Amino acid sequence: MSKLIPISNCKNCGTQVEHHNFCPDCGAKKITKRITFRNLTEELTEKYFNIDNSLVRTIKDLMINPHDVIDGFINGVRKKYINVISYFLISITLNGLTLFSLKKYFNQPIVDLSTIKEDQEWITTFYDMLYDYQGISSFALIPLYALISKKVFSNYKKYNFTEHIVINMYINAHVAIVMFVPIMILLAFGFQYKDISFYSILFIFIYSIFTFKSLYHLNWKQTTLKTLKFLLILFVLSLILFFVAIIIGIAMAAMEGKFNNETAMLF
Repeated sequence: MSKLIPISNCKNCGTQVEHHNFCPDCGAKKITKRITFRNLTEELTEKYFNIDNSLVRTIKDLMINPHDVIDGFINGVRKKYINVISYFLISITLNGLTLFSLKKYFNQPIVDLSTIKEDQEWITTFYDMLYDYQGISSFALIPLYALISKKVFSNYKKYNFTEHIVINMYINAHVAIVMFVPIMILLAFGFQYKDISFYSILFIFIYSIFTFKSLYHLNWKQTTLKTLKFLLILFVLSLILFFVAIIIGIAMAAMEGKFNNETAMLF
């Protein structure tokens, strides 16, 4: 049986498409093949990730000239590169694979607790929660990054807050994607994740400088100082959020302990 299906009119709007591959009215692609696992996979991949011919180009150009990719997306370029949401979702998937591999295959903790004497159980629970919801936390932190970068570069009125969200999504996604293979190789050779993390942070710092320089056309000194200011503000805010989380966790644990004691007394 032939897999080709004769199509004369667009299934979406009814426009004649007999001599077209795409509908000239609504732009929908003319489907002339019956559904198979292969073309279903290709369609889903193209629709949600658009990996087929643009992933390598996006990675390469973000590494060489991030201005082309980021400014291009902000100014309306959609077909040439993977869009920022898809790129970020790919990075979250790879981060998830890294964290899963750490726990499942390499038996390494996400954070070294050997130097922490108190509340190890609660802190372990806290980091396990971050592991379980790393995708949500990655998305949730982007507005914070955008707010800081907009503040740091406030004397250059080039990008609004939403555009800073795009910038920071591309930066964080690109670092995660580029570092995925080296991290997995180093883990396979017995390196500790806490040691590898240092080089990941260093790469984030260097790549952020390079990206902001490309976007704002500043010199290296100006961009480095701006990026250092960005990281300093982020570090301070992260410490504040971390200690707030610890205080809330301790308070909840104390309340739970009090509740359990009162319950035990009743029985």
